[in-house]
Amino acid sequence: MQTTGSSGLLPRFHLVLSALFVLLLVAPPAVALAQEVGSAAWERLRFLARELDSLSEHAAERSKEEARNDVERELADAVEDFSNEADDLEDRFDGMTIDDDEVGEELQRLANMAHRVVPIALRADRQGAPIVAHWNRVVSVLNEMTSIYRAANGLAPLPPIAAAGVQVGTYQQAPPTTIVIERQRSEGSVGTTGTPVSRTRREIRTVDIAYAVDFAREVERRADRAAVAADRAGMDSAEEALEDLRDDAREFARHWDGAVGPAGEFNDQIDDLLDSADEARRTFRLRDAPADLIREWNAITDLLLRLRDGT
Repeated sequence: MQTTGSSGLLPRFHLVLSALFVLLLVAPPAVALAQEVGSAAWERLRFLARELDSLSEHAAERSKEEARNDVERELADAVEDFSNEADDLEDRFDGMTIDDDEVGEELQRLANMAHRVVPIALRADRQGAPIVAHWNRVVSVLNEMTSIYRAANGLAPLPPIAAAGVQVGTYQQAPPTTIVIERQRSEGSVGTTGTPVSRTRREIRTVDIAYAVDFAREVERRADRAAVAADRAGMDSAEEALEDLRDDAREFARHWDGAVGPAGEFNDQIDDLLDSADEARRTFRLRDAPADLIREWNAITDLLLRLRDGT
């Protein structure tokens, strides 16, 4: 009996080895991507894909709301098409279903779409369309993604896509509405690896209010998703705290959208957002949280760190 049992183990052992070999061959393409372009570059591209999706979605919504004539309606349709493509790219990054070559193809597809939007945006800009500033921020992120991808793959840089209001063939960011603030923060506890969202420091910096509003809107969207994930997992305290963070982010965006106010007030409301995030983080442990909650929390952390640092 022992001899038969031992001989039966050998083919099973070979089957296990074969299965492992097959698994290695079909490893998720995003793993290969991280190895090919460098994990730091890939993480940055993944974050920017989220930002591109958020900014283009916001631009599409605003363009529909603010369209006043045929040119602006044409711009709204073009931006919506671009936003749908950007949403697909973000989903593929988040789902780890994209490889290195496909990233290049997707960025080229988005660049081609953006080039088709440029002449429409230029016409709309001459008519003073407010949506153009939002579109220019989308262009800025797409240019950054293209530069990172090509540099990481040893490819020659491409001429950046022109922003509306700038001669085609050149590029510069649209002049931001800024506020200069002085910050002093005590240490906090938000972050997936212990990275605080707030830390003791004192500095003077200039903040682009429009970017801060866009970041807050994305925090609102992600916090809402995280709250839904917490609800499904029966994590009542986390759900409530994440809903509070969502509401605070929504109020921040509503208050500062198109506004300029006292630096102290702006600073205090950013602090309130960071405090809400600290409260939310204390309501759950990452090792006990479901994957979709962790994914949304990672995105929230990235956004809040950049909002804090003005990057």
